[in-house]
Amino acid sequence: HTAGYGGGCGGSSTGWYLDEIEIVRNVPVFTGDFESGWAGWGADRGVWDVGSPTTGPAAAFEGLNVAGTALDGNYGANTDSRLISPTVRLDTVVAGEELHLRFREWFSYDHCDAGYVQISTYDTGTGTWADWVTLSPYVEHTSPWSLKDVDLTAYAGQVARVAFYHTAGYGGGCGGSSTGWYLDEIEIVRNVPVFTGDFESGWAGWGADRGVWDVGSPTTGPAAAFEGLNVAGTALDGNYGANTDSRLISPTVRLDGVPPNGEVHVRFWEWTSFGHCDGGSVQVSAYDPGTGAWVDWVTVGSASASVPSWSLRQVDLTAYAGQQVRLAFYHTAAYGGGCGGSSHGWFIDEVRVQHRVGTTYCSPAVDNSTGAPAEIRAIGSDVVDQNQLDVFATGMPNSQFGYFLASETQGLIPHPGGSPGTLCVVGTIARFNAPIENSGADGSFSIAVDLTQIPTSPAHAVTGGETWHFQAWYRDGGSSNFTDAVSVLFR
Repeated sequence: HTAGYGGGCGGSSTGWYLDEIEIVRNVPVFTGDFESGWAGWGADRGVWDVGSPTTGPAAAFEGLNVAGTALDGNYGANTDSRLISPTVRLDTVVAGEELHLRFREWFSYDHCDAGYVQISTYDTGTGTWADWVTLSPYVEHTSPWSLKDVDLTAYAGQVARVAFYHTAGYGGGCGGSSTGWYLDEIEIVRNVPVFTGDFESGWAGWGADRGVWDVGSPTTGPAAAFEGLNVAGTALDGNYGANTDSRLISPTVRLDGVPPNGEVHVRFWEWTSFGHCDGGSVQVSAYDPGTGAWVDWVTVGSASASVPSWSLRQVDLTAYAGQQVRLAFYHTAAYGGGCGGSSHGWFIDEVRVQHRVGTTYCSPAVDNSTGAPAEIRAIGSDVVDQNQLDVFATGMPNSQFGYFLASETQGLIPHPGGSPGTLCVVGTIARFNAPIENSGADGSFSIAVDLTQIPTSPAHAVTGGETWHFQAWYRDGGSSNFTDAVSVLFR
């Protein structure tokens, strides 16, 4: 115990109290559900406790117990302390495998305070523990229960301890308090990442870096998944919090199998409703095999402005062909300067990484009022049984109506009905006009083609060996125009 004097010191308080002191010999066992109490965990400077919370989340994520900075009130101002795990020998990994720390977290921090995930490794040469290294973005502000994923692959095979480092500032406008950081169901997982994006099996390798996101059946926002039961969303049963930002991060995926001059895209269904200062972006991080590190996130697309209906989106990833990448849906909500409102947020479903298929013809199309031609792409699979073909039209004037056409017969009819464009499908033409599409703020629209119900009269089911030709028609001011066209030979 030390008590200073002079230079502003010299006050006093109740001091230091000790009880139940023991020396224990054991083989450390890493557990993280806290149902047996501390179970080898400890705190280096107090603050943390283990038990059933009556404040903050008011309940564990699973079972009865959590580790938290305060189980029945707020953490103190000007505090910092690590919750430290038992020693664990991290598994070795072989080619293709990864090692991840995954846990559930709930947090509510005052504006100067935050929490960090850290690691310390044991140096067998010196017999000492290395300094703590921060592994992930800090958490701040507020989040309901969410799943965080931290990559430990760089530490595979080493003896390590993991820490959750709580910090609370003081002075300079700081010194407030809140309920803090709560942790449950901590585990270390070794596996070969598998990219899935329907969320029907829960998180399935996805994670959030700063809370906010959850996976399940929504009762707010869209109130239902686009397909199946589950989505990933910024709030499944209310609004996201103001002044929050967090990435929903995918498992690692290798963008292989892209032929020369081919393309690879991520497609997904989204439902959006943002506060006026808030939004979302699609990002990519690539693995650098030379350094063994993941590069900084790069923005490659954006969420739609608030469009409270399910819409199909795609982002071109061809620049990353052949690389290992992780994808992120980055939610941001601002605060101050007139910002700070909230809404239901961003909901994601049916995420797929797909290649461009088909052969373009009738290209380029006639320029529209933007001064450039609109284009069509077919993305997905040409295998009939997979029924996974999407068509996208881009480069149209904003906020114009239109729809897709399809036929088994190519054509070349200039200026149909007085249009400046060229109709490139003839014969029996299917019209995907239920509903009519709108090019919106980015001049694009898209559909997922149901190969079992091509809307001819009567409806037609595509079979292997058939070739179908697709084109989009759209309004353009007082006239109309067409994209180029694409032919897909189905197998």
